[in-house]
Amino acid sequence: MSATGPLTFNHARFGQWRQWDDTAILYDSRSGDTHLLSGIAAVLVGRLAGHSAGLSHDQLQAALQQFDLQSLPAVIDQLCLLGIVAPFSASLASPPCH
Repeated sequence: MSATGPLTFNHARFGQWRQWDDTAILYDSRSGDTHLLSGIAAVLVGRLAGHSAGLSHDQLQAALQQFDLQSLPAVIDQLCLLGIVAPFSASLASPPCH
């Protein structure tokens, strides 16, 4: 199930990250895992990381126009499952988006 409200980046858990164009590497301080993101996922995370108040679905679509937006809900679901993004109103300590 996709988040429907504004999304935000989990800075507390993924404070160490780097982005190059459409590639990003994120370190999960809770699990110790490193995630390599590319394409729409990397650009989405980069946009969210720069907006502490989160971005609406419409704002994300406008920022990601160069990608196939049909994949956006699935990408958001995967990022939510990893704890990288969450609905703005959700506690980032709890399981996001579900």
